[in-house]
Amino acid sequence: MSIKTALQKAQHFQVKASKTGFEWEHIDQIFEKLTEEIEELRCGINNNDQNNIEEELGDVLFVVANVAKNLNLEAETALMKANDKFERRYSGMFELFKEHYPSTDSHALTLEQWDVLWGMQKQKERASL
Repeated sequence: MSIKTALQKAQHFQVKASKTGFEWEHIDQIFEKLTEEIEELRCGINNNDQNNIEEELGDVLFVVANVAKNLNLEAETALMKANDKFERRYSGMFELFKEHYPSTDSHALTLEQWDVLWGMQKQKERASL
């Protein structure tokens, strides 16, 4: 028996539910639900309600797993690939930071400066394809 991650379980539950007819008719409805859940998460954040924030974040992730299911993708695989891409880009971006700001503490950079380095790394990766 394999051990499933929470993301895999979410997608499994949705596959199971869809087999009984409990399914959105169109993916746009899922995106509407995702928007609704994001707004509920924002509300929880604005109210500083940790229990509600956790619940709503879970709902957002659950709906995202449903998007994956409806696109015939494995949410777990997509997230692993996103993690790998982030790790690769972050590492490359940090190397660019050391090259362009050799005597600067990383905390001194603004978000805009980091964003420029991130964009440079993305361009570097695309050029090497």
